[in-house]
Amino acid sequence: MSLLKNRYTSAFNNFIQSFQYKKQLPLVNSWEISIVQKNRSNEIKIPIWWDEQLLNDSIFQYGIVDDIKPFLNKPLGTTYNYSDLLCHFHDLIKHNNKRINYLELGVSVGKNLFTLLNYFDNADLYGYEIEEINPYLKNHLIFDNKVEWLTSATSLKKHPSSLTNYSYSTNKLHYLSGDIWDEASWEKLSGKKFNIIFSDAFHSPDALLFEYEMLVKYNLIDEQFILVWDDLHFGMKDAFLTINKKIKKSSHLINTKCFLIQINGWLGENWGKHPVGIITNLF
Repeated sequence: MSLLKNRYTSAFNNFIQSFQYKKQLPLVNSWEISIVQKNRSNEIKIPIWWDEQLLNDSIFQYGIVDDIKPFLNKPLGTTYNYSDLLCHFHDLIKHNNKRINYLELGVSVGKNLFTLLNYFDNADLYGYEIEEINPYLKNHLIFDNKVEWLTSATSLKKHPSSLTNYSYSTNKLHYLSGDIWDEASWEKLSGKKFNIIFSDAFHSPDALLFEYEMLVKYNLIDEQFILVWDDLHFGMKDAFLTINKKIKKSSHLINTKCFLIQINGWLGENWGKHPVGIITNLF
């Protein structure tokens, strides 16, 4: 293992220790610190993320409950959060000379996705969200093209589903506005291979299991991969462990390790730590 890869892996092991000892370890690795500094400087490019009209016109208010509204525009603090962790994974995969193909299930207003757009380099990022893209995010993107199709009649989404392609810096963003339960939307991802997949969409055990079913059905998981699930409370954790068992039995998703950690989310230090699950074959 090279010295650089060793540094990335060592930093990742710190997160495992953070979970084991129930506390956030201080950032002592210069690489960790540089990720945080870069991300916090980029996050202020969008100072306002929402307004009441945006939420009123949405289906599920972009997942924004009243309790977290006051914190959406506040600085995130210097503690490592899961956006920083995803950037750490980006560096590890890039070091292996692979292009990043990232899939985010549940974009909300897009704060995490915007952090990654600023950090990732020459990557393809896919965001899957039932809501239309947040205009506060959209205003920073360059539009390329858009395709639409009929949404399932059983969905709460009454407008057509769509896949809109944008450019941002050296990256491509593909925003899939569709119901996570609508297989026609999943079919639009067919032929893609993702090496980082982050699940933060419909928070129910059945939804997690359905997501995994679709990832397998459309063969969306790359040979080398990192799968990340947020908010594994209660039955969500059981669904995550069930998925881990399914992966262990898979003939092609081999040599995996499973981790559970506690880490801040996209609100940073303004909200409590999240139980996050990780399955990967990169370590």
